Amino acid sequence: MKVHNIAKIEEAGDGMLSFIANPKYEEFIYTTQASILVVNDTLEIDRPVKPTLIRVKDAYSSFALLLEKYQQMTGAGAKTGIQQPSHVPATVKMGTGVFIGAFAYLGENVQLGDNVKIYPGVYLGDNVKIGSGSVLYPGVKVYDHCVLGNRVILHAGCVIGATASGLPAGGRFL
Repeated sequence: MKVHNIAKIEEAGDGMLSFIANPKYEEFIYTTQASILVVNDTLEIDRPVKPTLIRVKDAYSSFALLLEKYQQMTGAGAKTGIQQPSHVPATVKMGTGVFIGAFAYLGENVQLGDNVKIYPGVYLGDNVKIGSGSVLYPGVKVYDHCVLGNRVILHAGCVIGATASGLPAGGRFL
């Protein structure tokens, strides 16, 4: 069986991989057209199902790991280096396999773990720390002194470190 895509359980079709980690979605196990499902090893089934089940201790974490591997295989995780123009001060510390897209702005003393992917137009303030395996998609803003753990994914336009008013922590733009 060759898997060619990943989808939500209720939308998955033949040749697709999906998962169930939340009991409220268990009803879909009997109607999904997915070829393979990652499920918790405690899941009880009371009638036949179409997909092949991969039973694991923690379906959510296992599926997240599979997504990370899929991203690497499809080339999205393979990018490395610094595209120009970008602002990357000499005080920035980077692990291995880092990618920084064009028009990214990194502040002073930024720290990037291994395999961090910073897509075009990202802003990272001074003293920001980004853990290994994290991905920041275009337009993300992370204000000064924020710390993100490993394997964090921030989607386009996300703002971290701002107050409810939209201003950075401290209440004013510098």
